[in-house]
Amino acid sequence: MGKKKDKIYESKSTKYLRSTVWTAIILSLFVPLIFDLQALFPFAAPRAFFFMAMAQVAFFAWIVLAIKNKRYRPKIDLVTGAVGAFFIVLVLSTILGADPFHSFWSNYERMSGLLTYIHLFAFFLVLSSIIKGEKDWMRLIGWITSIASIVSLISIAHRFGIIELSHYFQNGSTLGNTSFMGSYLLVAIFFCLYAFFKSRDAWKIFYGTSFVIISSAILLNPGGRAMKGALLAGTFLLFLLYFAFTERSKIIQWAARLLIISGIGLTLFISVFAFVEGSIVREKIEDLRGMSARFVVWDIAWEGFKERPVLGWGLENFPLVFQKEFNPELVVLDGGEVWFDRAHNIVFDSLVTIGLLGTLFFFLMFKAALFVFWREYWKGKTDIWAPAIFTSLFVAYFIQNLTVFDMISSFMLMFVMLAFAASLKPKNEPSDNSESSMRIIIPGIFIIITIITLELFVLSSYRANLSASLVLRAPVEMTIDRYQEALKDPINKDATIFSISEKLIMNTTKDKLEGEEREATIEKMRFIIDKLEKNIASPPKIFKNYWITGRMYNEYYNYRFLQELIKGDFSNKEEAREVVVTAKEILTMAIEISPRRPEGYWELAQAKVNMGNIHILFGEPDLAKERFNESFILVEKAVALEPRDIRSQLKMLKVADEIIMDSELVKRKANEALEINPEWEEILKRYLDE
Repeated sequence: MGKKKDKIYESKSTKYLRSTVWTAIILSLFVPLIFDLQALFPFAAPRAFFFMAMAQVAFFAWIVLAIKNKRYRPKIDLVTGAVGAFFIVLVLSTILGADPFHSFWSNYERMSGLLTYIHLFAFFLVLSSIIKGEKDWMRLIGWITSIASIVSLISIAHRFGIIELSHYFQNGSTLGNTSFMGSYLLVAIFFCLYAFFKSRDAWKIFYGTSFVIISSAILLNPGGRAMKGALLAGTFLLFLLYFAFTERSKIIQWAARLLIISGIGLTLFISVFAFVEGSIVREKIEDLRGMSARFVVWDIAWEGFKERPVLGWGLENFPLVFQKEFNPELVVLDGGEVWFDRAHNIVFDSLVTIGLLGTLFFFLMFKAALFVFWREYWKGKTDIWAPAIFTSLFVAYFIQNLTVFDMISSFMLMFVMLAFAASLKPKNEPSDNSESSMRIIIPGIFIIITIITLELFVLSSYRANLSASLVLRAPVEMTIDRYQEALKDPINKDATIFSISEKLIMNTTKDKLEGEEREATIEKMRFIIDKLEKNIASPPKIFKNYWITGRMYNEYYNYRFLQELIKGDFSNKEEAREVVVTAKEILTMAIEISPRRPEGYWELAQAKVNMGNIHILFGEPDLAKERFNESFILVEKAVALEPRDIRSQLKMLKVADEIIMDSELVKRKANEALEINPEWEEILKRYLDE
């Protein structure tokens, strides 16, 4: 096509392709509104799959468009180079990490593996290449603002009892979590502010109203301490930047600059002294709800970083560090959470998973974007609003993520900001606006590729997700075929089998079935044990996998053999022995993997009790006594790890009372426990009265 005046003409096929890309981009912005309460992890997984689907459609349509029209081909610039470099480091970190398989696929709860980053990178390339000029960006920001306003209105309506949301939503509107809602709305509100200052007339009213709605949802939420502080800090910085660079009064200008410098100094002061034991800063922060455990987890992350400082352990591999460096003090801090899969801090999470190199390139992406915004301002090509607003956005985003972490809704918008920066500097458009001819086979090939990738990475995984959810929600009578369907997807495979195992253990403990129902349950237990055995046979060695496998063997012995042995049926005695010995070996390995976790000692103690019971039934009392004494030593070790943990204390007392049957020992240990925490008197009463 030729050029007439300054208007660029495009063929119908180019317009159709561009419309397809734009439609997919706009639909991707609806991610925060996507959820499926029938799915496993009904918020994280459905919206990540939806985003990946839209990103694939947009990407492959854009590829065809770029082949046909040079105008839509990517250009090399500072931001694109920085994003590309970060992506390369992610790939290297995944390949060289401790568990490349998990780093690539992630799980349904987080959906933050390399697969998701591949889609984010593709999304960035499409945005930075397809969106031309401020008019297009304002159109996109209009959609971001509208969707964020809907999320906010739902949150406000729920807050004031206008609508009732189920417990799934946890004051997080459609995002299902207050922190994740806060992360998303924080990014969206700064886009809204940019549009407000750049628009006119009715649009200014729209964006102003949206700002009030979104900020109200953040500030009125009963939780979300971090998002409120981040919003206030970000907006305050925005106005300081405005006055520092545009105010005519030198006094106001320098006052604003002095406040910015003071803020930077205060931030550095707090950052340093927050990690100094005994400092007033550390004490004040630890007094905040949830922060005591955070410091313990950050110490664990730091130890992991020192072991693999360059490229880290790989995306999603923080649990490997956590199990190795586990601090039993966590069981008595802030609710006793002991299964962390994140450091809950943007710096520590990055350092431990993608190393120093990945962390530097992560922040380099945003530094490059902010550099471009400010460069254009200093050149006089734009006003203060883009550099001031997006600098404030990054600061607010950073503050929010000092205690939480990103999910797809917020991280997607940060890549929108990066794409905006990448497209800010006008590219040299091809002087020849002609379009390449294209055979019908090329679009056909990419349609087929899109269908294949959608099936491989989205549809099949989503079906498996629903199957896993059905298995975990439905009665234990679910068939093995359903189990197989739930376990065939590489995403979440370990977590799914862990959850199924826990459900089976819970149900077999509760219900002692007979006849065909019992045989069906035994068959399922064998099936799950086989899957668990394959899990632990593959590297890396994960405590959680070994621990649940040992638990399953213990329960299999209890459910399958114990009653028969008690009744004098010794036909399966050798198999029973093998089961308890296997449980002991697996749980011993679990303790070697994570020697400071009390759960390993509890379950190994149970395996020793099972072995002792077999010796009793087979007329071997001396051997039985040895095993029972060993079980007591194990629970005693669990108590020694963290004496303030009432669960370990009760398990030790139970073994002393019911297995060792030593009343003096029971009373002595109960009194020792009472000295640790006098508030346990009612709980320990039965043992104190022995």
